[in-house]
Amino acid sequence: MQELQTAITTENLCKEYYGRAALSELNLKILSGEIHALLGHNGAGKSTTMKILAGLMPQTSGNSTILGRIGYLPEQPPLYLDMRVRDFLRFVGKIHNVPTATLRSKIEEVVATLSLDKFCDRLIGNLSKGQRQRIGVAMVLLYDPQIYILDEPTIGLDPASLVELRQVIKQLQQKQKTVLISTHQLSEVNHLCDSLTILQQGRALYSGAMQSLQEMFKFNAPIMQLTLREYRPEVQKQLLDNFKEIKKISYHKNGEHTEIRVVTNIDRPNLQDEIMGTLMHYNCGILSFTQESFTLEDIYLKMTKQNHL
Repeated sequence: MQELQTAITTENLCKEYYGRAALSELNLKILSGEIHALLGHNGAGKSTTMKILAGLMPQTSGNSTILGRIGYLPEQPPLYLDMRVRDFLRFVGKIHNVPTATLRSKIEEVVATLSLDKFCDRLIGNLSKGQRQRIGVAMVLLYDPQIYILDEPTIGLDPASLVELRQVIKQLQQKQKTVLISTHQLSEVNHLCDSLTILQQGRALYSGAMQSLQEMFKFNAPIMQLTLREYRPEVQKQLLDNFKEIKKISYHKNGEHTEIRVVTNIDRPNLQDEIMGTLMHYNCGILSFTQESFTLEDIYLKMTKQNHL
């Protein structure tokens, strides 16, 4: 069996700002074709790590190695607000040397992939935060790097766009691309990633496979909480009939909207996306989505209690 190539490696990576440690002896090993998450609260060292790997910031000490062309998306995408979306993507393609013969078709491809067609002729400055975030993702997809470094790519996305972006990232993996994302939402890691690194104050509390982490702490299956524009009895019947993992669904009216709570007896990849896909299919109008368990706080408490620091 052929051993997978390591796409990203760091050895004792350190970064100090005016004598304060932002990263302390960080060791990463991310395989080619893997989706890996940097997980942690604000100030944990996620963005610092990504900037060093992207070549935008020097480390204080230690080494990092990346095999392949990098596509980097910062938390705030660098967009020209006075340009129209399609013109901006054309500009990005040219500065990244996308061949002129294929640039137009490549732009149309990313526009379709991220559903930008409804606003691709509008000024970027007139778009919402979520729409700008999608343009940032499109900007990186356009020049087809081998390694994607995405800093908080899901910030500002509505539930439908969130599901769409998850699918795009999974498709990158199917093309043998390596994806490194940062987030403070463990639910995102659970849906997307093969492995993760948990950072706290610049130190890695855990770095390894997602499955190993689940086995270490025996997390309960997640509970979904959604606010819907409309919810009908036949929708609930479809959910209970189609998803044997659902243990219980409760709901109540809150003004003009309906809040539902979906309790599952087991978690599996894509379960939440499939449940939300069913709700969208029946035009329920997902207004918000949160998850009760499997939180970053749970991990920190358990890791501290069980002396995994």
